[in-house]
Amino acid sequence: MLKKGETVEGESFSTNFGGKGANQAVSAAKLGAQVHMIGAVGEDEFGQALIDNLKKYNINTDYIKV
Repeated sequence: MLKKGETVEGESFSTNFGGKGANQAVSAAKLGAQVHMIGAVGEDEFGQALIDNLKKYNINTDYIKV
């Protein structure tokens, strides 16, 4: 039984792309739509990874502010 405030070691860690807008953009692109994503991401590896993932699906990322 865990105690309140106890530190517990994790066994794994993972991240995934997603979010309502990104999921819809990828789905539309997979169906053949021309998609432009508008938004902002952080100036870190996660922000760049999201942009790279959208580009993988031929989604225009010109309007994503970093």
